[in-house]
Amino acid sequence: MPAVGLARESNIIVASSTDPAAYPLDVCVLSGEKLGTMGQPFDRIHGQDGQPDRLVRLCCKGCLKDFDRDPSRYLRQIDDATVSKAEPE
Repeated sequence: MPAVGLARESNIIVASSTDPAAYPLDVCVLSGEKLGTMGQPFDRIHGQDGQPDRLVRLCCKGCLKDFDRDPSRYLRQIDDATVSKAEPE
């Protein structure tokens, strides 16, 4: 099982994982709908040059088009959630 990696890139913490069990959100980053309420979540492995592959979980395949318009915006939300989960309470 791959571990979640936290890497610092230009003062930005990036979470890198393709493991669904390590995914930090239980809602779609686009719609805000709880994952699974619209059927099986749509999982996408997002690749970007020079960066590790990333798992993105969407509530449905329909959200993919909007995700692809501005992936950095939504990846930032996933990174923020990963960092929040990693911080001690």
